[in-house]
Amino acid sequence: MAEIADQYYEQGLTQNQIARTHGYSRSAISRMLNEARDKHIVQIQINYPLQRDRTLERTLERQYDLQSAFVVKRGGLPYRHILRRLGRLGANYVIDNLPDESILGISWGTTIFEVSNALTTARRNFDVEVIHMMGTIGKGDPFIEGHELVRSIANSLGGKYHELHSPLIVENKATQKALLNEPNIRETLDMALDADLAIVGVGSTDTSISTLMTGGNISKEEMQNIQEQGAVGDICLNHYDQDGKVLDIDINQRVIGIDIKKLAKSSCRVVGVAGDERKASAILGALRGGFLDVLITDTHAARSIIDSNGGTEK
Repeated sequence: MAEIADQYYEQGLTQNQIARTHGYSRSAISRMLNEARDKHIVQIQINYPLQRDRTLERTLERQYDLQSAFVVKRGGLPYRHILRRLGRLGANYVIDNLPDESILGISWGTTIFEVSNALTTARRNFDVEVIHMMGTIGKGDPFIEGHELVRSIANSLGGKYHELHSPLIVENKATQKALLNEPNIRETLDMALDADLAIVGVGSTDTSISTLMTGGNISKEEMQNIQEQGAVGDICLNHYDQDGKVLDIDINQRVIGIDIKKLAKSSCRVVGVAGDERKASAILGALRGGFLDVLITDTHAARSIIDSNGGTEK
């Protein structure tokens, strides 16, 4: 079936030509091609043009002293579709800006998953080491968690990968401290702080869009408690408030991963990829905290961010 699909989609043979080659009827070939799509042997992806809003980009760059901002026009697209476009922009940025012999840090989540998907079409190999900058939940969708993402991205870029062999959330602060002092974990996180580029998602405490909650990793009540403590968003599960202050709250004391305050002070260029107006508060907090050097987002989020900051588009 895969051979027939390759002849049709990759080699450009007609169904009649394939039927004659294999001794099948044309209708049998047609059924096999449909079955190949149903079984995901063949996956069809339509790459729509990425139209950007330069005015919003310049406004964000000016207001938040960003190195670059990329704002994709959303129109009436649903969230899942805009995620794919953000992923393509993120992948393009990595390919265009990742030096050879470099270190790339990654976080987790649906947006980074879309970046990973888009990178599978990369036509260049990099001498790169890809670092997962946080532990793993150990349940939920493995393709959204970092241990699958780091492997996929490294394979797409022709590089090596380093996993952080630790749970993401531990029982208490004492366990966090002990694990962060483990040599293998410490070495991996130190390597992440030396990264040339880090591409991160921006998590939201909005219960309708939080990957942490919708993946079943914490309950709705736990997320609401995090909100009540002032958190609007997170990067690598470092939760912060609307002003970008990393909070001294329970969940932050139980996370195994990169310290985003240290990452922001390093020479690493941090690229945030996130969209939708429901994430505007989380993105705004990250910008106010100075955690991002580059922002890749959509028009819905960009306008909400600018409006919330009392800014104007110029």
